[in-house]
Amino acid sequence: MLHRLVSLLLVAALATASAACEGMKGLLALQQGLAAEFDTRAVAVNVVNGTSLIVTFTNSRLGELETTEQAAACRRVAEYVRDHYPGYDRLDVISVAFADQRRVGPVSMTKSRMPCSLRTSDLGRPRRGISLQRPGA
Repeated sequence: MLHRLVSLLLVAALATASAACEGMKGLLALQQGLAAEFDTRAVAVNVVNGTSLIVTFTNSRLGELETTEQAAACRRVAEYVRDHYPGYDRLDVISVAFADQRRVGPVSMTKSRMPCSLRTSDLGRPRRGISLQRPGA
């Protein structure tokens, strides 16, 4: 009986680890896609509490745009996430942030701001043919 319980726990742990790896693959692919689409290497993607995704561009020309142009760029970023991130169906909010990072010797200073957040309900369904089904669903 104990052997069976240990086996079930091991299978559950492996399934959880596998799902986490798939989630990381999706985030990595999204980060690389955003970097290519918006012509920057310094882009970070973070999921917070499983329902909010934050895209941060560091030292990007997008952060230097005027307010209306920046709002349009934010929307384009959120639409890119909508159309390319397999975990989009679990998100409620996509936020875009801009960080300015400067180094002086061994010290770095970062100033960041998050000028826009868009609700996924306002963005609608993905426009590309990616599968948003969770594995095993």
